[in-house]
This record gives sequence, C-alpha cells and structure tokens, in this order.
Amino acid sequence: MKIPGDFCLTLLVHLPATYPSNDPPIAEIYESFGVTTTQRDQLVQELNDIYERSCSQVCLYEWIESVREKFGEFTTYEETTLPAVQVEWEKYTKPSTPPPAPTPFLESIKTGEPITDRKSTFQANAVEVHSVDQVKEFVDYLLQDRKIARATHNMLAYRIVNGANIIKDCDEDGEHGAGSKMSHLLEMTRAENVAVVVTRWYGGIQLGPDRFKHIANAARNVLEANGFIQKK
Repeated sequence: MKIPGDFCLTLLVHLPATYPSNDPPIAEIYESFGVTTTQRDQLVQELNDIYERSCSQVCLYEWIESVREKFGEFTTYEETTLPAVQVEWEKYTKPSTPPPAPTPFLESIKTGEPITDRKSTFQANAVEVHSVDQVKEFVDYLLQDRKIARATHNMLAYRIVNGANIIKDCDEDGEHGAGSKMSHLLEMTRAENVAVVVTRWYGGIQLGPDRFKHIANAARNVLEANGFIQKK
C-alpha cells in the first residue's frame, strides 16, 4: 500500500501463517520520503500496539487506517501539475457474457437513508429471503453496483425462519464485531426472512465505537421502514 501526500511512504505487510491467533502482521516501510527514522520506528511500534490491543483478532484494517491518518494527508497541487489519468474501467469490469436477469425477489430490495458522520457514510439495503441461496444472490446483485463493490465494508446479516427452524448467519467483511451486532439486532427485533447489508464508505477519519452505532441504526431504520421488524 502506498500513502501519497507530503510524506511518500510505502507500507508492505506480511501475514504469517499464525496470524492473527499467535503472531502480528510484519510491517516493512519503504520509500519513506519526508519521514524520519524516529517516526518510522514510532509507527512500527504503534502498529504492534494495535495488535496487542486487538487480543489476537484481525487488525490489518486498523493498521492501514492508522497509517493513513498519520501520513495520508493529501497535498493540494495546482491543476496543471498532475495530468489527468483516464482509466478504462470496462477493460477490467465488463463481463465476457451478459449478466443474467435478476430474479423477481430482487425487485423488492429496500434501500435506507444514508447516515454520514465525519465523512464516513453508512447505508443499508434489505430484502425478503427464504433461503441461503437467495441471500447469496442478493449480495451478488448489490456488488454489481460499482459504488457498493468499492466500499470499505459490506456487512451482512440474515435470519430465515421456517416453523421451528431458524437459519441465521453474518459476514463482517473486515469490520470486526459488526456482523455479530447486526445478527443480534435481527434476533432482538424478531425480524424474520430478511437479509440486510450495511455498506460503509470510509471518509478518512476514525469513528471509534460510534461506527457500530451507525451500522446498527442504518440496519434498524431500513428494517423498521419496510415492515421487517415484528411488532410487540
């Protein structure tokens, strides 16, 4: 990962086979123009401290955001300084065959209002589902949207009820703890036969525990607005 700006810095991260249960990632810093040796040593120490606080949980995302926060301030350049770069996105994203038409249940996807805090935006999508296959199809359909596909996190939770049988699961997509909190929300609100995805676009400022509040509120709002939450 390269961090542009006043500090030119390249962070190379190696993941040992025993990460994260026993050993932290291994950080190497290259091309650190404008960064002193002391600053580099302090950065490596801070990254190790983050791992220690993580209690042997995944911490790579926190590492990246910590480096961005300290050295990722972008310099303002004159408009003529840097030439515009045209990227042919279709070259990389266009499928070789046309995508299949969405199945009818996907036409009922409900989108919640976005929540923005310190340049980070959270938005939820929910749909009625009755099988794990439908959940997978729902997620795949959302990821066809480039904006959603390029988001920082797409966190999923679903709960399917069929008589006495309950099928539920979650996916945190790198935001440790978010999926389980969303799954708990579905259980506490007795939401049935629904899958919800909360998308976060990171704005460059760490939100701390507030991010979990926004994730929960985004999910709850779309569920309440569209009748997925059981009334007591």
